[in-house]
Amino acid sequence: NTSRNAAAYLWNFGDGVTSTVEHPTHTYAAAGTYTVTLMAAGRCGEDMMAMPLRVEAEQPLWRIYLPLVLGGWSAR
Repeated sequence: NTSRNAAAYLWNFGDGVTSTVEHPTHTYAAAGTYTVTLMAAGRCGEDMMAMPLRVEAEQPLWRIYLPLVLGGWSAR
């Protein structure tokens, strides 16, 4: 958001979610291409901008759990 002197904002993230926050954050549930639009309104009128956004699928995080092996211990 690089708009100046706006009094109201309307973000549409292209996946059915909207926000009226000046600088929102949003997490997409699925990979794909979305059209993100921002409408900013103020005393001089309103303006709108739209941009495509491509969301890539997150790579899975691989974790390896090794069993804890203790050798040479004996109960005495």
